[in-house]
Amino acid sequence: MGLSVVIPSATMVKRSITYLRSYQAVWASHQTCLTLVVTLIWMTGFYSVYTFLGTFATTQFHLNTLQVGELFSLYGACNFVASFFSGHLMTHVGALKAVRVHGTLSALMILGMVVGRHSLVIVAVSLGGLALVQGLGVPALTTYVVNLLPAQRSTVTAFNSSFLYLGLTLSSLVGGLGYAWIGFSGIALVAAGMLLLAVGLTVLVERVSGDEEDFFER
Repeated sequence: MGLSVVIPSATMVKRSITYLRSYQAVWASHQTCLTLVVTLIWMTGFYSVYTFLGTFATTQFHLNTLQVGELFSLYGACNFVASFFSGHLMTHVGALKAVRVHGTLSALMILGMVVGRHSLVIVAVSLGGLALVQGLGVPALTTYVVNLLPAQRSTVTAFNSSFLYLGLTLSSLVGGLGYAWIGFSGIALVAAGMLLLAVGLTVLVERVSGDEEDFFER
């Protein structure tokens, strides 16, 4: 039997070049890269708390599996409501301002869990508040980053999703190790600090925006 050689078509080569240029455009945009770092830090901090909340609730309040599920259903319901109305908020205050406000409030809600860690009611209220502000802040962050480079929106969206899941991966790995050493309260304090760091980086994102415009005009 003879060996057949598959020669890439001109269309395939063109698509490959287009994909490569899209990736190059993303990496060349300092504003986009910084915003992706904001996403990574934000998600790593948030999921550090969210991933180990069930373990904390079971240990601290002796909840069974059903009760833990009900606690997380509270988060889901509040997050749904907030996400549903997040677009209306962004049209009035702007995406980046929404990120800053709700990132800061997220840190405060997490600190509320630490302060009220001996009260299930306080933890539940703080969790509900965290769900609301996350439901408003995360869509704003996603909207902001995917609109930085309209011509490469699909590529930026893919990058944003990958950084989100990388944050989930890191939070599970590092949080699992940290839980044994500093407990849930320690993890929560670190997470709150990471969210505030993410908020602080948005200031740097704005500062480089002018340079980005000059870069793409050249």
